[in-house]
Amino acid sequence: MLFIAAIALLALPACGDRNLVVNVDVLSYMDPSQTEFAFGPVPALPGGFATGEQSVVPEANINLVGNFGNVAQIRTVSLRVVVATESYSGDGADTLRFYLSDPGSDPRTTPAVMTMPLALTAAVAETTATEISGDERVLGLFSSQQMKLAITTSLRGPDNGAALSGHVKITAIGATVIAGRKGL
Repeated sequence: MLFIAAIALLALPACGDRNLVVNVDVLSYMDPSQTEFAFGPVPALPGGFATGEQSVVPEANINLVGNFGNVAQIRTVSLRVVVATESYSGDGADTLRFYLSDPGSDPRTTPAVMTMPLALTAAVAETTATEISGDERVLGLFSSQQMKLAITTSLRGPDNGAALSGHVKITAIGATVIAGRKGL
């Protein structure tokens, strides 16, 4: 990917006002064991038992195209996450939070760049996608050579009935970076 991006960056000055679009598969930088987790049993209690925010991915290093921000001006970054869930028993909810930071900081010390609420229904498998764009922090991080990613979960169990249990699998984390010539 670095070779293709380098060729595209070299051709960028001849592109006039056109933009360079780079798709970054952020998920590919993660260990596969970090992309899926089981949960439960979360007991049924009036009001629903809340687990509080728990770490799923404490910290993953994401390496980006080196010096990309020095060659081109990043204009926009959109981040899209796709998650597959299945509740084996019980109804409830989950909230996934995605944190990004520079390599010298703990991602959890920054506000979440994305919050993804998930509804969980017994014996139902669902796929949910969420996308953000326009976050200046994310734009700045994609201008660098490296960043860190952390992901948390916060489950809420059912009010009554069977305890909540199941699994979550992150099937995609992708970024679309649009850049243009510097100074335009």
